[in-house]
Parts: sequence; structure tokens; C-alpha cells
Amino acid sequence: MITFVIPQQAQVISVNGKAEHILEQDSQSLESGYEIAAGGKIEVTSGAQVVLKYADGSQVIIDEHFKANDDADTPDVAMDVLDEITEFSDNPVQDQPQVSDDVLAEIRAIQDLILSDEEFIDPVSTAAGSASDGGRSSAVSVARTGDETLAESEFETETFSQAAQAQTFVDTSVVDTAASDDNTVPVDSTAPLALNVALVNDSNVVGDLVTNDGRLVVTGTEADATVEYSVDGETWTDEFVAVEGDNTVYVRQTDTEGNISSNTKLEFKLDTQIDTPTISLITDSGVDGDLITNDGSLELGNIEDGSIVEYNVNGTGWTTEYTPVEGDNSVVVRQTDAAGNSTESVPVTFALDTSIVKPTADINAGSDTAINDDNITADNTPTIDGTGEAGASVVITNAKTRRSAQPLSMQMATIQLLLLNWPMARKC
Repeated sequence: MITFVIPQQAQVISVNGKAEHILEQDSQSLESGYEIAAGGKIEVTSGAQVVLKYADGSQVIIDEHFKANDDADTPDVAMDVLDEITEFSDNPVQDQPQVSDDVLAEIRAIQDLILSDEEFIDPVSTAAGSASDGGRSSAVSVARTGDETLAESEFETETFSQAAQAQTFVDTSVVDTAASDDNTVPVDSTAPLALNVALVNDSNVVGDLVTNDGRLVVTGTEADATVEYSVDGETWTDEFVAVEGDNTVYVRQTDTEGNISSNTKLEFKLDTQIDTPTISLITDSGVDGDLITNDGSLELGNIEDGSIVEYNVNGTGWTTEYTPVEGDNSVVVRQTDAAGNSTESVPVTFALDTSIVKPTADINAGSDTAINDDNITADNTPTIDGTGEAGASVVITNAKTRRSAQPLSMQMATIQLLLLNWPMARKC
């Protein structure tokens, strides 16, 4: 585990593993978006990694290979390594080359300069020569041969090595805000692609964008991106609710770096309402209101423009063609609008009668005087037998004049008979 002192205001970009912000009374686990003030301390466990973004926009990766310079209470890894080297020098390992006292002395002198309050420790004189690090910090790497090299400044990492052991440290001043290329997280400034948006259900006629379902399906969203909706292209929310009638909606996405895609626009019409159709006979022939007619034509009401009208006669199924049947009819009308909304009328019932039984008429044998069946009679009030439709009106007309010694009073007379239960006989 290492302890790192934050040199300036920073925000946590990502955390892999366990890392905590050390507070006065307790600690707080680090997570993406967490803010740390300048001078704050974090502890990073072995194997964990924290990416920080400083107030000046620079970023740095902190892991077990790094530590901050905190003279007050942070253990110094370089001194620990130096102590280990000294221990190995005091207790030589057989067949291993050792570090000389002169080299150890120079290493201690360099470390004293690193831990001192001096603003500059430049130049640094070592066995490998003099080098400048711009007044920041220095680290050295000592191989088994005792050769000494000066590590690169800033956040570069080098190691002390002795008896096949290696430890790593970095020491930087709290005023250094520039990170090396190796420790800088690339900033994503590329806008995500525009989203695809469509209706979940373009009901009834697909492609006409008239629907009774205002839900949307959005595709092409980047991982962890935020999808937003707008009805005017200016005010954005995280949800969309369609309204009855015409709708215009814009959709966009914002990725985790704050990059915003271009807008995608969709226009459609939401129609969730439909009137109930009405139905009635155009002509109730004969006796008005008895719903017995010789014309089965219907009059429809409350039919929407562009809707599909269907008929169901006596429960035989729906069809766009209407054909009443002779006799009893029960008709229901259904309309379906462009959005797919559908509703049915109240049934209308009626009897269709387009034919009539031809009546028959003959003089009753008892009224046929003289020669039977010659239909010549001397009876002024003969009885006429015949058949006809129940409830029909029958008109009997004597349209001929016959010569007779006693002209018949029926000649040229018109007699109307109401046939209630034919066959029957009527006295004329």
C-alpha cells in the first residue's frame, strides 16, 4: 500500500481495486467523480490503480509504483530500499557482488537532498556524472555491480536492485502539475454517433407514421451514454411522452466524457381516439317504424375520413361489402381509422321483403248461377274466393261490362279487401 498527497484540487476519473481518501476521523472509499482537495491523502492498495484529473486539466495514474512526498508522516520508500541495500552490504550474500561504501554514501547524500527543504537540488553529482531535473526530484537505480545511473525526472519510475529484489518509488513536489506521457490518460473529445429513433409500433399502416402507440425505440447508444429527448431542440429531458395529435421529437446522446452527438429528429401523429359509428335504414317502406322494408340500404354516421368500414350481417363475419338477406337481418358496422383504432356500432335489425305472393281470385261455386264454372252469375253480391299474403291489401276490380238483361251492380266497381287469413272467402 502507498500513500499519495494530492498536489492540487483533483477529481477521481476511475478506480480499479481498493483506494481510500484518508480523513481526520475515518476514510472514504474512492469512486468515479469523487472530489479531493489539494493536500488530501489517498491510500492505494497493492494491485489497485487510481486515475486522477487535476484542476489544471492534467491527469495522472496512481498505483503501487507511486507515492507522494509527505515529510510529516508518510514512510519514505526510497529510504526503506536504501536500508535494505545497506543490510545486504553489511551481511553479504555468497557469490553476489556487493555495493561499496562510497556508492552507499553518495546514495544517502542524494536522498538527503531529496528530503531536504531546499527548493532546488540541481545539479546532482553522482558517480555517473551531473544531471539536471529542473528543481524537482531525483531517483537513482543501482545494479548489482554498484554502477549508478540517474533516473528521468517528473513521474518516471526506476528501481533499486539488490540480490534479485526490486522496489519502486516516485517522489514529486506538490507544485508539479505536469504528468509524463506514460502517466497521462488520453482525453476523449470525439462526439458519439447520432442515434437512430423510430416508433415501437407504427400501427395499422406501417410507414405512414400515424399510430395509436407513442412509444419510441432508440438504438446506437454508446456504453454508459446518457440519452436525452427534446420537443423543440433546445430543452432536453431524460424521457419523452407523446401527445395526442402531431409530435416532433429530437434525440441525442452524451458520452461519459461529456461529448454530445448531433440530434436525430422524428415526426409522427398519435391518434388514440375514434368515434362510435351509427347505423339506420335509409327507407323503412310500407309502415314507417315497423322496420319492414323492401330496401335494405343503410345510412352510416360518425365515420372518420380515411377509415375502413366493415359490415357483419347476422354474425357471418366482417367484410367491406354489405349485402342484406331476404328476411330477418341484424347488421353491425365497424370502422378502423388510420392509426388502427377500431369501434363497432349498435346492431340494427330489420326485415327485408322484396317479393310478394301473386294473389288468386275466383267466384265461389255457390255464387256462380246457371252454368257452373262459366264465371257468369246473376248474383249482385257474389262470394269471391282467393289467396294472398297475410296482411296484404288486395284490390278486386271489375273492369269489363257484360251484356245482361239485368246489368250487374259490380260492373266498373273497385272493391278493396283486407286479407287476414287466406285462403278465405269474401262476399263482394
